[in-house]
Amino acid sequence: MLTLNFLGFGYVFLRTFGLASLFAIAGLVLTTPAWLYYIINKKHFKTPILETTFIASSILWLYFGNIWMGILLMLFSIIGLFTNKKPSITFLQNEIIF
Repeated sequence: MLTLNFLGFGYVFLRTFGLASLFAIAGLVLTTPAWLYYIINKKHFKTPILETTFIASSILWLYFGNIWMGILLMLFSIIGLFTNKKPSITFLQNEIIF
């Protein structure tokens, strides 16, 4: 997903001019650190960096007029935030709270 976002923002950068080009550069700058972090730490990628990058990228895609891409990426990132959340288990005398 990060690679596809990076390539998509690169394509938009090459095809647009002016303010849209600046937003495409912002998308490239936004996805590059998260992509590099993912490449370096593949096994230990449990931080919300990826999801926050996807949320910001989805806002940029909505700006460019790619409504479906922005909405689906936003849903993907919100689901990722919930699935990567650490579970907490509390043991009481009468019950176990998960």
